[in-house]
Amino acid sequence: MTPGRSRQGKYNLVHGAIWAAIPKWAYIVFAIVVLAAGGFGYGFFYQLNENSRLKDVEWLYRYERLWWEGKEQEDLLRREKIFVVGTQQEQDSMKTRIRHYEKARHIEDTFLYFIPSEK
Repeated sequence: MTPGRSRQGKYNLVHGAIWAAIPKWAYIVFAIVVLAAGGFGYGFFYQLNENSRLKDVEWLYRYERLWWEGKEQEDLLRREKIFVVGTQQEQDSMKTRIRHYEKARHIEDTFLYFIPSEK
């Protein structure tokens, strides 16, 4: 082989010959895999952020429940039970009542550090 021929072979290998040998479907599969990896990565970090916010709300709730005693604590436990193991109708009824009292007492105007999920 002549030195010129070797250089031409390298040029073809880098600039087209090998890329022409790869089927078109391989490019499509590669693009789908890259897009899926990006989507899963975004979803993972979004979910991680949501979990952090839920943990903050949990600690706030646990702090607030320390101040209930006696009959008030029994009422609180009853309401917790409705939300955790109650029927969908009971939960929806409680949510409707909460919205009604928030609106009647203008509590929805005081959301400074907390933004309800339904707004």
